[in-house]
Amino acid sequence: MFDIIKLMPLKKSKTFLYVLALIIVFLILGVFYYYSKSNKTFTSKEAERLKKEVSKNSAPIIVEEPQVKVAKEISQKTFKDLKETSPDIVKSPNISDSKLREELLKDVKNDNPQNYRIFYNGSSVDAPEVNIRQGDYVTWVNNSNGTKMKIEGKDNWGSILDVPPSKGFTQEFNFKGTFEYSINGKPAGKIIVN
Repeated sequence: MFDIIKLMPLKKSKTFLYVLALIIVFLILGVFYYYSKSNKTFTSKEAERLKKEVSKNSAPIIVEEPQVKVAKEISQKTFKDLKETSPDIVKSPNISDSKLREELLKDVKNDNPQNYRIFYNGSSVDAPEVNIRQGDYVTWVNNSNGTKMKIEGKDNWGSILDVPPSKGFTQEFNFKGTFEYSINGKPAGKIIVN
């Protein structure tokens, strides 16, 4: 093909290239036109007509964000139930994101959160079962003589690092439910949140 262009006089080869460029431009425009029509775009009159038709024939469709759903259920359902239905939001007994925490806890009535202390003596805890309210805290204090303490909750919560003697680890509990935990790999107790 390029050999033919070389043989043509200069004037004819420029004309051929212009025609070829126009053909390519029209092909591209045709593709854009086809694409825009295939996406079902409507004029405003068509959109209003469809909106009225849908509203007459069916109930409105309400789509809730997952956070809204959890916020509505936080005071009725347990941590375990919420974690099963919303695992991307409910991951641990507390909510670390401050904006999400504020939104989810606005219906939880605990104006005076308490901090309960559990003391670990190196082999066991002084209170294996503690009852608290939603929004309260629990602090595990390591009162052992040299044994480090690592709190591990059944549902992947707890202290990330070992807690040395005379130090503590605090966990907030924003969800209702029973939270079993172990210390240094041995079952130690449970926190019951009402």
